[in-house]
This record gives sequence, structure tokens and C-alpha cells, in this order.
Amino acid sequence: MNLKEQYKEIKKFFEERYSELETAAEDNSRNPYAVLISCIISQRTKEERTKKASRKLFKEADSLEKMNDLSEEEIKELIKQAGMYNQKAKRIKKTTEKILEEHDGEVPRSREELMKLPGVGYKTADVTRCFGFDINTIAVDTHVNRIPKRWGWLPKEASKEEVKKKLEEITPKEDRRFFHVALIHFGRDICLPRNPKCEKCQFTDFCDYYIKKK
Repeated sequence: MNLKEQYKEIKKFFEERYSELETAAEDNSRNPYAVLISCIISQRTKEERTKKASRKLFKEADSLEKMNDLSEEEIKELIKQAGMYNQKAKRIKKTTEKILEEHDGEVPRSREELMKLPGVGYKTADVTRCFGFDINTIAVDTHVNRIPKRWGWLPKEASKEEVKKKLEEITPKEDRRFFHVALIHFGRDICLPRNPKCEKCQFTDFCDYYIKKK
């Protein structure tokens, strides 16, 4: 079974199991600034803590201008439960200022410009483009990085940029947003980082990890 055939089988399973996730992928979907700030808050933080901290912050500042009116200390207090709040508050404040000063208050759409903002790397830029601007791209988090390597689509030492390139070669453009979200959930409930639930997986016939383990 070649990669395109494997992808079709995976897509079919994902659509059966995760179809409802396509429209409920992010709390602040289609608001580029909210997606960007939530992603900064999410760095090295569990999803539930990220959501709670983001809601608390956006309740006080639901626009870029209102966020700019907050002091760094006020932002710290609002996002405290997300952890690493000193660093994140500084990044949020500087990012807000830079967007106002250099981009006329509009979050940039390009990956290159997004990555010039404080604390914005490949993943944050791609998540912002995918969910904030509805651009069909794949952001590589730990799950998206791990699973294709287990399947044997890439070597273990492949970089996250190489993973992104490979996945975008295999997936049709219109599938990428959903495939990205489905991969994350598949990594949380079946293909776990440790002790994956291979007995519940539909892909053991071509999964390198399972074949080698067996």
C-alpha cells in the first residue's frame, strides 16, 4: 500500500471518528488576533489551562486595542493559571505593540511576517494562518510530528519542517485543516506518546511502529 492509499484509509477513519471536530477546532477560530494570542498562551501548557486563561484574558480585552491598554502586570495576573506567565505576558504585550506599530493593527497573514513577532515560531504561525485566516496548512505539534514517523512516512530524525512538507505533499489542500485537527485527537486518544493503544488502531497493517513492536 503506497502513501496515497494509506492516506485514503486514514482519512476515511478520521472522518468517521472526528468529523464533528472540523468546525469546533478552536475557541476563537477565524479571529486571527485571538488565535495568535491563545497560541502564545498555550506554549508548554495543557489545553484546558490554555482555554481558561484565554477566556479570562479576552473577557477583559477582546480586541487588540484593549489588549494594548493593559499593562504587562495586568496580563500576567489574567493568564497566571497557564504557567510561564512572566514570559508569556511580555510576549503578548510586545506582539500587540508590534502589530499596532508595524502592521497598522492587522495581524500579518504571511508565515514570514508572523514569525517576526515576539514568541512566534513555526507552529504558532501555522496555527494562526490555519485557524485565524482559514488558510489550508498543517501546523506541526508533538502529535503531528510523532504519528507520521510511527507510520513510517518519515525517519525519526526528520525535522518538524520536513514533517510539514511531507504531510502537505500527501494531503489535498482542502483536507489539511481537518487532517491536522484529527491527527492531534488521534494522538491523544489512540496513538499516545507512551503506551499507544494499538489494539484500537485501524492502521496496524502498515504502521512501522506496530510491525517492529510485534
